[in-house]
Amino acid sequence: MAAGVVLANGSFPSNKISGHKGDVNWCSFSPVDRQLVTASGDKTVRVWDIAGDTPTQLQILQGHKYYVNCAVFSPIGDLLATASSDFSVKLWSTETFTEIATLQAQGGVKYCSFTLDGAILAAASADNLVYVWEVSSLRLLKKLKKHNQSVLTCAFAPCGWMLASGDSDGELIIWDIHAGNALHYKTVHDMGINCLLFLTTRDHSQDQHTLISAGSDSIIQIWNIASNATGVHGSYRVTMVKERSLTGHHASVCNCSLSQDNKLLASVSNDKSVIIWSLETYSILRVFNAHDRFITCCCFSADTRLLATSSTDYTAKVWHLTEEQANVPQRLTPSAPPVVSGMTDLVNPPPWESQVLLWLKDLVAQQQQKQQANMSQHQYDMSLVAKITSLTSQLSTDAPGQQDFCCPITQLRMVDPVVAAGMNKMCVISSVVVCIASLFNVCDCKK
Repeated sequence: MAAGVVLANGSFPSNKISGHKGDVNWCSFSPVDRQLVTASGDKTVRVWDIAGDTPTQLQILQGHKYYVNCAVFSPIGDLLATASSDFSVKLWSTETFTEIATLQAQGGVKYCSFTLDGAILAAASADNLVYVWEVSSLRLLKKLKKHNQSVLTCAFAPCGWMLASGDSDGELIIWDIHAGNALHYKTVHDMGINCLLFLTTRDHSQDQHTLISAGSDSIIQIWNIASNATGVHGSYRVTMVKERSLTGHHASVCNCSLSQDNKLLASVSNDKSVIIWSLETYSILRVFNAHDRFITCCCFSADTRLLATSSTDYTAKVWHLTEEQANVPQRLTPSAPPVVSGMTDLVNPPPWESQVLLWLKDLVAQQQQKQQANMSQHQYDMSLVAKITSLTSQLSTDAPGQQDFCCPITQLRMVDPVVAAGMNKMCVISSVVVCIASLFNVCDCKK
């Protein structure tokens, strides 16, 4: 366990951070100062002073045009990189918190990561690419092409030349960034890979690494990765063996964080819980509910005495890991799966869902009337389009501004504004409409 930190029984004391006007997608501690940054769907990044008893807002960083998905400090804390759905990564000076540069991608950027020396920056993009830049010159070094789906996360190994990336289809790829080659690729989660972390303090050589992957299948995997030079300059052969699977969450694992000494792992999930694991025994040390809505990110402070979490409830929290008791922390068993907000409740549906149900009944009645009145298919199709347009317009204006939606297939939050405004309502509706319309067409063909 991290030195000086004992996870006492009972609830952790916490400070709530409010101010964002959208989902808080990310939180990250500065490695050198008592500062925390939060990134939000309101297009801003906010800097907080956490040295006192109450977090104080220091700066609001503006410049992104869409959701800010990620904000990470360079290893020595002199730079802050922010990744956004507006197809860009911005670099900021942490001394003045002014923008230094904008790095362009060709898709929404979900995540970015520095090498341990801070010389290289990689970004995971929705255009199926991983971008690699040299930080000092801002020069684009590589566009890594192998993924067939949106790249959600990436992480550099301690050696510096190895990069891991994961996509929304659950495929993990190990890259040699100097050669630009995919050295190993494998589907490691049934659904998307949301987080990748390399352990940095174990006694690894350049050829041995430990990688943690967290997925939308609610599982955390631990991998041993070995690389061997093939005799050709810059060419390696990589093997990957699963060491352990960690199960405890009941929904998509959104993010993980390692303590500085790599003895503790924190994970957060769409089940609204935080789990703190021992990486020495692979056991659960603590489980607690942190927010009322989905938890998007977590981060240990450099001294492991604080844990920050962020959520789609528009807030972040800083949890104080106490050292009041010297006993070994009690292992807690995860509770039963909580109800995930945003899923349809047909017993007592919210107003917009009631409208959908009524409309579906009306759709069936229209189909029967069509058959009785011999309405042409074109006339019926135009009537259907008009009804969908009217319903879409009403939902886009009446829908509440803050509501989680968890995709029933991938278990991912539908939050990307580039996809569509109001997607959290219409993706379910459109799927039902297509299925019913297709069914009616089949019935017509049979007649």
